[in-house]
This record gives sequence, structure tokens and C-alpha cells, in this order.
Amino acid sequence: MGGDNQMHLDASYAELKNLNEPGSYFNHTLKTLYSFLLTGNFYLPPTATLSTGDFDIEKSTITLFPNPSADRFTVNAPQQSTISVISPSGIVIHQQKTTAENTEINLANQSSGVYLIKISNNDFKSITKKVILK
Repeated sequence: MGGDNQMHLDASYAELKNLNEPGSYFNHTLKTLYSFLLTGNFYLPPTATLSTGDFDIEKSTITLFPNPSADRFTVNAPQQSTISVISPSGIVIHQQKTTAENTEINLANQSSGVYLIKISNNDFKSITKKVILK
């Protein structure tokens, strides 16, 4: 175990040791998350894109239009951000790096429903918006 905040790691380990309810889904989930925290084994998806450009996504204005859409919509987001489209079942169906402020996404081959659009930067900060596909 190692990290910058040893007090937090110690508290996490103590709580992990004390979670001992075999039938509790919530406690087993906490044990798993604490184990990841304590060992540093968080999963980094192979499709993760790291960038050298910086932008403060929390101060950015992110817009989607038209919304609802029949098949195509435009994402207005800072350059060098990563746009991920997540289906209603939670699967990333499209991901791309922006090269301009306006990026068109085509979902013509997808079924109608609510899709999540996640716009993230290289600091792993993100903003999530919803788009309705008619």
C-alpha cells in the first residue's frame, strides 16, 4: 500500500477489515473498490487516449444540437477532448478525439433511445450530456 494520502489509505484498510457481512452486496462492492484503491490496480481501458494539450473542461461550454436528433448531431466542445457515445445498455459505441470545436456524430445505424455523450480531457475530468435519438 502506498500513496500520497496515507491517512486515507489507513482508514480504507481499517474499514475493509471490518466489513464482514457475507450476504451484503454493498459491502462486497466496497471491499472490491477498497482493494483496488489500496493496491493501485484500477483498470485503464485500452482505448483511453492521453493528450499533451490542457483545457479546463469544467469551465468549458459543451453543447449538443439538435437534440433530439434523427441520426446526426453536433458536439461543441474544446479541441483535443475525447467524445465517447455510450448506448442505453452502457456500451461505448463510438469514441473520437476532437480536432475542431464542432464535431459531428452520426448515429444513423443505432436504435432510438437516450445516449450519453461523455466529453473528457487528459486530466480524466469529464462532462456527460444526454442526447435523444428519435
